[in-house]
Amino acid sequence: MSLAKAESIAQSASPDEISAVTEAVQVLQEAVQWDSENQEVQRGIQLYQARINALEDEKQKLRQQTLQELADYNFATALETIQKAQRIDARDAELQTIAEKIIVMSEINQEVQHTLNNNQIDQAMAGFSKMREISPVSLSFANYPLRNSIVDQVQKRIMQMELENRWYDAYILLSTLDLEEFSQDLQRVRSTGAQYYYQKSSVTILDNGDYHHAYLLSVLASQLDDSDLRIFRRLQEAQDHVNKSIQSHIAVATFDSPSNDPDAGRQFSDSLISYLYSVLPYGINILERDKIDYALKEQYADNRSAGQMLGVDLMVTGSVSLFKVDTNIDKRSATANVKVGEESSPNPEYQQMMSAYGPDTKLWPSVPPMTITRDRTQIMNYTRGTAETRGFAKVSVRIFDTQKGTISFVKDFDANVAYDNEFQDEVNEANIEYKPMRLPSETEVKEQMRREIVTQVADVVQASFEAREHRFLNQAQFYLDRREPQLAIRPVAQGYYYALQDDIPEDNPAFIEIRRLLPGLAQTFYTSPRDVSGSSVDFERE
Repeated sequence: MSLAKAESIAQSASPDEISAVTEAVQVLQEAVQWDSENQEVQRGIQLYQARINALEDEKQKLRQQTLQELADYNFATALETIQKAQRIDARDAELQTIAEKIIVMSEINQEVQHTLNNNQIDQAMAGFSKMREISPVSLSFANYPLRNSIVDQVQKRIMQMELENRWYDAYILLSTLDLEEFSQDLQRVRSTGAQYYYQKSSVTILDNGDYHHAYLLSVLASQLDDSDLRIFRRLQEAQDHVNKSIQSHIAVATFDSPSNDPDAGRQFSDSLISYLYSVLPYGINILERDKIDYALKEQYADNRSAGQMLGVDLMVTGSVSLFKVDTNIDKRSATANVKVGEESSPNPEYQQMMSAYGPDTKLWPSVPPMTITRDRTQIMNYTRGTAETRGFAKVSVRIFDTQKGTISFVKDFDANVAYDNEFQDEVNEANIEYKPMRLPSETEVKEQMRREIVTQVADVVQASFEAREHRFLNQAQFYLDRREPQLAIRPVAQGYYYALQDDIPEDNPAFIEIRRLLPGLAQTFYTSPRDVSGSSVDFERE
């Protein structure tokens, strides 16, 4: 009866063949203890186990067949094959994933066909790239059924790009395809394009001295040909000018000092300058303090005039109104009762026994000691107490924007520190251990307060220059929104160069967008009109 039940379950193939046969094995394993001597149940188990192994082998063959059909772009056939494998083992998560990917890839392939029919080669290649990313097996473009259609459209697109002198766009398109029949075209595009961009960089410099545009063109030229010494020198020449244009300067004047500490202001300014040097981004420079003090005190009465004369963007001034350290020591005399020896004296109990029972101790109920020993003590004086140090600092800071002619920041910064300590002399005889008075020096306390305030002030100054790549991008986007791409060239060149110098990560959103805009803007005046902001080319980092 168990054999019949097991076979019925195995034949049901529900929910799949392997699951059904596995359940049949379980039924027989429960009945094996009742098996007769001919061991029919045990033989049945072995047969079903062999059947499971055969099904596993068949499943793997169907899986491999599916992947091969996918590699041949036979999506419908691949889906049928993977579904056969799923009927063998519906619980296999990998088979389910492959089936889902086949459906998505088939839909993408239809979209690629549609975009090709509309001569949208960029969207078609993007779709093929997406299909490659999804595919569980490597896809060869050489075997792609739509390959010839894509190649024909690429050839037309390359010819159009060459007519429009969009050599870098052509280079990116050919590099993405990486097809053998385009290898000569790729070399020609790189060579011709590099020389074209180099010549146009010379034109932009000679005609109007536009080194920012020349820099973008030189960057494209160097990407196409990094072995040409002339291009290398032009890139160096142009980026030197771009480097100068992104330099900003700030001035930190000597802060006013309180009457009780005439050096406090100068020391605070020096500390702030040193700290700013370590945290400010690339291109932010600090003017020498002596020049600032001279301009403020000798020639100009206001910050705006001094700032314009010095060529700075921000002026940081202020005063140290409080910079004080108080130390209070409370000493107290204490005493300790110290043992200095021992002394013997008659025992009163012994004397009482003597009076009550006489000198014969044999008659006494108990015999106490004749003498008793007592500690001999001495009062010793020692010093103990508490000490505290309190530091108080207040610094008023003003940051002046010389371009706007306004005070952009005003604030009073406070720093308060406190240290407490207990101390006492050592008295070995009384087991009183020595506790020294440990307090920081006045110099150490002042340095701590100075660091606290310097850090806060530096954060404010740094915030004025943080995320410079975003600021360059926002400026470029402003001009692009106004349909003035020629004005967007400068901030894009500045943003790209700054990102390289400040080691901005390649996945930084602003840097990604700057790289995307760069090729289109570089070619703005040497191609047919088009919307530069809509360029799909993502310029790779040097």
